[in-house]
Amino acid sequence: MWVGDDKIASVGIHVRNWVTRHGVALNVAVQAEHFSMIRPCGLPVRAVSMNERLAAPAAWDDVERRLASETADLLGRRLVERSLREVGEGPWAAYPRT
Repeated sequence: MWVGDDKIASVGIHVRNWVTRHGVALNVAVQAEHFSMIRPCGLPVRAVSMNERLAAPAAWDDVERRLASETADLLGRRLVERSLREVGEGPWAAYPRT
């Protein structure tokens, strides 16, 4: 995701043995020096945090809630709170982690 010339987020997908995995990396409050050796998408751009672009810093909890809510709305789903234990015991727990 780009804001002007600044990259503030990434979306990735991995396919292996007919299994797909996907993820989102949202740069909320990162330290730029940690990314000095990384070329986002192989391009000569800098990765920045959302907080560098916002008038007031965003709290991670607020970003997490908003991202989950907007994603659920976009997918036509509703959010259901679960504990880590409940999630770990879901049907996907049988799949190996690599």
